Amino acid sequence: MWVAYAAGDLVGIAATERHGGSPLQEIATQATERPGGGWLLNGEKCWVSRLTEASGFVVSSRTPPAS
Repeated sequence: MWVAYAAGDLVGIAATERHGGSPLQEIATQATERPGGGWLLNGEKCWVSRLTEASGFVVSSRTPPAS
């Protein structure tokens, strides 16, 4: 995604959730690290900016506390 951003492509933002709006303290979407690498997102976003024009997206989520 950073390559697209540096090239001038549009980047969308997915932060808003129906129940809490967009305050980061109220984000319910969670990201869990997968054993083989990568992340699994579980949640719902609405009113995503640049949905049809974007080359990549920034998604706000919570991660579990470090163990």
